[in-house]
Amino acid sequence: MNLAWWWDLQDRINRDFNFDIKREKVAERLLRRFSKKIPSNNLDIAGKNVVVVGADITPDIILPKDFTIVADGAVKAFRERNQVPNVIVSDLDGYPSDINWATRNGSSLVIHGHGDNLSRLIEHVPRMNFTTLTSTYPSKSLECWGGFTDGDRSILMALSLGAKSVSLLGFSFDSIGKYTGISVPQIKKKKLFWAKHIISEISKRYNRFHL
Repeated sequence: MNLAWWWDLQDRINRDFNFDIKREKVAERLLRRFSKKIPSNNLDIAGKNVVVVGADITPDIILPKDFTIVADGAVKAFRERNQVPNVIVSDLDGYPSDINWATRNGSSLVIHGHGDNLSRLIEHVPRMNFTTLTSTYPSKSLECWGGFTDGDRSILMALSLGAKSVSLLGFSFDSIGKYTGISVPQIKKKKLFWAKHIISEISKRYNRFHL
């Protein structure tokens, strides 16, 4: 899937958050070291109807039976209902114990490493049963699907891997979801602003994605 349009957005995000590209390179080197331990990079998404589940899932919302990709902290909602998602996409600011529960029960885990989660990568990745690792920028040994938050990254991953359709559940761009992990409210709201913009751009470009 052609993601040439994404890199202008990535540059704008870097400027807005004052991200250091040098730290992204450090994250990439760290991920390459961990990537040698990958048991499999197979994510069987092609041809499936995919639901991406976000952190604003509430008790009255029925979890889908379709193929599910869970954005980070929302995995806790699945564990509370003893339902195992198909895939988890995380940069490890959610709930590692819930992620480990899900992978022990069959979930595939996609971990994204970036310049601002280096310590979490070092602490958690060696002990996790991950399926594949992703980086912010393309690398020979790492996956890169674009995206900024776990939610929009999940959408772009599913589309890139050939999903028949992608829809959303439990997403809110105006408030911080119940299952959001570690976050600073002011920064999180800024990230939600960008997530809303990114998802709007995705909806304009790919008719397989349904808002």
